[in-house]
Amino acid sequence: MDIKGAEAIGEALKLNATLKCLIMEECGMKDNEARAITKGVKLNKSLEMLDLCTNNIVGDGMRFLREVFKNSRTLRELDMRGNSMVYHEIERIMRENLRRSWL
Repeated sequence: MDIKGAEAIGEALKLNATLKCLIMEECGMKDNEARAITKGVKLNKSLEMLDLCTNNIVGDGMRFLREVFKNSRTLRELDMRGNSMVYHEIERIMRENLRRSWL
């Protein structure tokens, strides 16, 4: 996936009100593409599950995703298996999500 494709998906997500699950496994996505997609996820009101397994998302991309996941009212599942990210980023996302589910 290149940045233009990720930006197009991000723009579509901003307007979409029905999509519940988005699976983007093995797209070759990197941090910049993850950031472009998260801009759309941030404004989306229907997405509940985002699967970004087996891409090339690392520290910066994880920080973008963590922020969106933390603030989303609908996103309940974020699958990041197979990405080369730092363990503490995963742990932080999980803690924040658990805390949010109790609010």
